[in-house]
Amino acid sequence: MKTMVYWLLPAMLLLASCSKDENNTPAATTGKVSFQLLYNVDGKELLFDTVYCMNAAGNEYEVTNLEFILSDFKFIRADKTFYADTNAYYLNARDADFGAVNMEGIPNGSYTSMSFSLGLDSVHNITGGLPNTMEFIAMAWPDAMGGGYHFMKFEGHFVDGSNLPGFAMHLGMSMNRIDYSFDLPVTVNNNSISLTLAMNVNEWFNHPEVYDFNVDPNYSMGNQSAMGKLAANGADVFTLNIK
Repeated sequence: MKTMVYWLLPAMLLLASCSKDENNTPAATTGKVSFQLLYNVDGKELLFDTVYCMNAAGNEYEVTNLEFILSDFKFIRADKTFYADTNAYYLNARDADFGAVNMEGIPNGSYTSMSFSLGLDSVHNITGGLPNTMEFIAMAWPDAMGGGYHFMKFEGHFVDGSNLPGFAMHLGMSMNRIDYSFDLPVTVNNNSISLTLAMNVNEWFNHPEVYDFNVDPNYSMGNQSAMGKLAANGADVFTLNIK
């Protein structure tokens, strides 16, 4: 009988230890935030390869490609402390696989605002500064023009009489990074939060600078005057909604 007691005692202690560990598993302290990207032309759904868009200059045009990089997401608390996400995200309006920004590990807490950028800062906007995915490699900015990455490739065709010449609104170089800030009254509490970022593509041409294909270059790469107009107009292309 004494032998059996000696055998049972360690087993009981082991079970008690396991039970204690299970009951004291730390609770999750982070949540998830996702942004679904939507695209419109002054409120109308963006349709590709269809001439139905008209900008403030009266240019009729169609969109064939729209891809860009978002980075430097920050979630800001009322006391101005913040959580910073250090990743860059490739988005492609034609490819559902690259239609959202999904972030994990957002610390629990109440946030009053958020900010992010289209493009990259000078630290990351260098050749090889982003992971070597096929998408980021395809967004490379030529070394002969300063290196780094395209912040945006917005391409299509516009009506010029009976012709349909192409346009390529390419944006790059860190001076042309566009910063955004939005009120964001949300509380992260071990949960998943879904938001939408809607881009009005017509705003790239409309305000505060009117971009006119009859006057302005239809290829912006390497032309700071053209890229400067696009960067200024890009300041209000996004609206944020909480689902």
